[in-house]
Amino acid sequence: MVILFKNELKAMYFEQTAMELRRTEEYRYKWSGCCDPPFAKWKPGAPVLTDRGSIIDFFNKEVMLYIDVDVMRRPTEEFYFPLLGRYLYRTWFRQHDGRPPFQRGGFIVKPMLLREPLRTDLVQLSTYHTELSKFLSQSLDDLVAFDCYHQPEDTWPSLCPPTQSFRDHGYFMHPLFKALYVVYDDQFDDHDHLDEPMERGEYETIDDYRQRFIGWKKSNESVLLVRTGNDSHLSSPNSFLPLFQSGLAFDVNRPDYQDEPEPTVVRVKLETALQFIADLLKKEEATPEIQRCIQEQDEGCQDFVDRMIDDCREFGIDSHRSYWVAFRRVRARLENEAFEDDQAIPSWECLCRWTW
Repeated sequence: MVILFKNELKAMYFEQTAMELRRTEEYRYKWSGCCDPPFAKWKPGAPVLTDRGSIIDFFNKEVMLYIDVDVMRRPTEEFYFPLLGRYLYRTWFRQHDGRPPFQRGGFIVKPMLLREPLRTDLVQLSTYHTELSKFLSQSLDDLVAFDCYHQPEDTWPSLCPPTQSFRDHGYFMHPLFKALYVVYDDQFDDHDHLDEPMERGEYETIDDYRQRFIGWKKSNESVLLVRTGNDSHLSSPNSFLPLFQSGLAFDVNRPDYQDEPEPTVVRVKLETALQFIADLLKKEEATPEIQRCIQEQDEGCQDFVDRMIDDCREFGIDSHRSYWVAFRRVRARLENEAFEDDQAIPSWECLCRWTW
């Protein structure tokens, strides 16, 4: 029973983390549609990022997502940026079993907007991405100081970390960032309507059906996966041939790309692209940066559980709502039931809104 109780506390730790992250600027605000992502600007010899303060937003992201600016200007019933963010958030948590590397602004993608000439020239876009990757790699060793938002005046020692490099602060470039990127172009909405979800079930709520339908629609949108050729640092070179062999690849259908024996560009469903990225990341789990994230999470979660157990033993199981809920969730699980909604459907599954 104690082991089951600890397991429920661990699950609640990550459920609460997922819920609180959805309220933060990194996710809810930046993906709210209130302000557009930055534009990718490219001129030979010019800096790829003119705002050095934005460098930190590119670290700890799996891959870049370049979005055609014309897509962003479409009506909301055709393309809704906040919905894309929520779909990516849900997929990210699903792929990591509810425990993604969320530390220090981590996320599955970093979005940027494309306009001419990058939106219609994949060669120039790949050049831009390569230069961006080089710029970020060099910036990892820049010294940076962080200030605490709310530190009591009498706090000693200071809660602010020492001045050190981005790398030492825990910011880094994920292994796939240099090797691969995703493009959301104006052909994204070519859906396979033969795969539409079933009609609303007899006991299915309108909200549940709506969520199921918009999840299907978003997963069927098509994107481009583009290889840069910079994959020597990976455990094995990535290839798009398995996507063709399994029948998951569509015609690229762009004048700026011609088919090659070893394809460097492929058009697939968004769902397929994200799964392809997840499969590649599993091969890179042994990298020191990823292991550091996993270790930090394990230590933070274990510290939370140990403190909860100690308090529960001292003050009783009814002294805190978390103990009370965890105990009843254990009882429900033993009966093959669920005590509350989050036990059956975690909060990060929601596509209809960021917060409750």
